[in-house]
Amino acid sequence: MTDDIIVEPVKINSRSTVHQCGDLTIVNEEVTFHNGFDASIGLIEHPDASAVVALTSNNEIVLVRQYRHSVRDYIWEIPSGTSNNNEIPIQCAKRELQEETGYLARSWRSLGYMMPMPELTSVKINLFLARDIELTHQHLDDDEIIEVDFFNTANIEKMICEGAIRDGKTIYGFFIARQWLKKWDTAGLQS
Repeated sequence: MTDDIIVEPVKINSRSTVHQCGDLTIVNEEVTFHNGFDASIGLIEHPDASAVVALTSNNEIVLVRQYRHSVRDYIWEIPSGTSNNNEIPIQCAKRELQEETGYLARSWRSLGYMMPMPELTSVKINLFLARDIELTHQHLDDDEIIEVDFFNTANIEKMICEGAIRDGKTIYGFFIARQWLKKWDTAGLQS
């Protein structure tokens, strides 16, 4: 291995806010790449989020069917949401699981994070596996229209392959949770 000099890929020459709407900020950065090429890059800034693969005692995964206005449709996804203020990822995950599904979990495991659109935003979605869940009650936000259901792994795989599940964090979370459970827990998420 050689001792390569690490070169910063870009120099940020200027930065300006183009638009602010709630938690979302659109910024423009004028940059110079290390090869001298100048570019104007638009970015979306938004707080990070957490998402939960919640596993029942019957090894079924809790999914929510939620209206997402950006795609003008209902989609199947794992419970998820944006972090509030300086909320740590596990707190966000616990809050979102209860708010959206009405479930609390006794056992939690971090599954790392994913970057849903790194070409546009630095947002990270922190993923968690929740087990030993028990029903309490939902605390839906006023803008949430949610149906809760349970699916075994074969059904989820079929839904992914047939396009019924198109949400990236859900697909990624499902496969990461499944791999983790195959490696570390012989009782979980077997086909």
